[in-house]
Amino acid sequence: DYLVSASSTIANARAATTLVTPNAPTVVGGAALSTISVSWSAVTNAGSYTVRVYSDAGLASLVGTATANATSPTVITGLTAGTTYWVTVTAVAASTSFAESVASSAGTGAATRTLVAPTAVAVTPGGSTSAASVTITWTASSNAAPGQTYSVQMYTSGCTTTSGALQTGKTSGFVYSGTLTGGTTYCARVTAEASTGYLVSTATTGVTGRASTTLTAVSTPSVSATASTASIADGGSVVASFSARAGTRTAALFPHF
Repeated sequence: DYLVSASSTIANARAATTLVTPNAPTVVGGAALSTISVSWSAVTNAGSYTVRVYSDAGLASLVGTATANATSPTVITGLTAGTTYWVTVTAVAASTSFAESVASSAGTGAATRTLVAPTAVAVTPGGSTSAASVTITWTASSNAAPGQTYSVQMYTSGCTTTSGALQTGKTSGFVYSGTLTGGTTYCARVTAEASTGYLVSTATTGVTGRASTTLTAVSTPSVSATASTASIADGGSVVASFSARAGTRTAALFPHF
């Protein structure tokens, strides 16, 4: 036979409090190509965060490994330019009194970078010998993609009403003609175009210039005598002809004695 003991040892244990789940993070293209920047709001009592990147909305395919001890914002590298990713953030406790949070809802974004607007746009008269035109030059975007091209939109001088169709796939030194009126002032805006992994830039501030037609360069004059040497001495003339935009001009050159 046995009797109950007089006392028992009571084990005390405190259940850890689960940390609040972070809100879905904000995911944007990083400053460098093929990266994303992930940011999120802090959670009380969190000591650090773990960031996971997935290639699918169902969060089944983890890209690489989880980034532990992450701080906001965290840049994830080694991604594929132009590709969309889904990202979750988990709060990790600062002490044993708290348990790791549930992973956040996924934030989504593409590994892209936004192009910087081109600078130093200039609109100068002329460039075409057959129609009223302007030549448009600019300095390339500071983070331009290889083989970067640009779109050019012409406006009336107030830079509010478009003039002609958007011109795409252009490079600096583009000559715009065909729909302009000579002697009229126009405005141009230039935008860096998108390519794989790059988003379009903002348009440049409008720059104005007056349309004109470029004269054909004057050719080397051809000279022929219209009289003998003796008759020149008696007041004859030598004829020089040259070509200009409006056609052939003829000038008489008179010798001086």
